Amino acid sequence: MGHHYLRVKLKGTGQNLNGIGAKVYVHQRDKTLYLQQMPNRGFQSSVDLTLVFGLGKNAAIDSVSVIWPDDPNAGNRSGKS
Repeated sequence: MGHHYLRVKLKGTGQNLNGIGAKVYVHQRDKTLYLQQMPNRGFQSSVDLTLVFGLGKNAAIDSVSVIWPDDPNAGNRSGKS
């Protein structure tokens, strides 16, 4: 008990409204967590489009960075946590 998590729902633009292929990094004081938006897992299957990061007992987040697949030269963009 007492473990925290962060749910991230990406909102893309143009043809990629769900941010497929986007890389999301959650930075905490002593670690960085990473997930990539890839909702397919097998033949004719899919998973929820919400990314869920397990934070453990430490709820504090330093920053969230997103690298969008259609904008590789933009680098990291921090968002609200």
